[in-house]
Amino acid sequence: MNIISSLPLPFFVLAPMDDVTDSVFRQIVAGNAAPDLFFTEFVNVDGLQSPGRPKILPKLEYTAVEKPLIAQLWGKTPDNYYKSARDIVRMGFAGVDINMGCPAKPIIKNGCCSALINNRELAKEIISSTKQGVIDELKEQGLTK
Repeated sequence: MNIISSLPLPFFVLAPMDDVTDSVFRQIVAGNAAPDLFFTEFVNVDGLQSPGRPKILPKLEYTAVEKPLIAQLWGKTPDNYYKSARDIVRMGFAGVDINMGCPAKPIIKNGCCSALINNRELAKEIISSTKQGVIDELKEQGLTK
């Protein structure tokens, strides 16, 4: 299912904002403005697939009022995007958004987010790995062929 095509027109979205759009914030917005679609804070795939995972997981917590919810991912390791995309499907998110727009200098120095504009091969690998992670997890769950 294409989540965007299922939204009413015009639709209202709560955009992702790092260290802002946590679950509590999204719940407050849901109670006052009722967006049609929510996004998580930025979640680093490399951290999510590391021993630091327990520190990252709270960024992916949500309640029923925060749906549909898209997980916003960033990083630079295609295999970690693949694994994280599978995690996101298992956690019940409506979709995955790859952050390729953040202009923060410390982030782009590491080749992530908007730096991917200048590294099209890596961007292509990240997109392909993320899509394949979603597809493989859906297949494993018997939700697609």
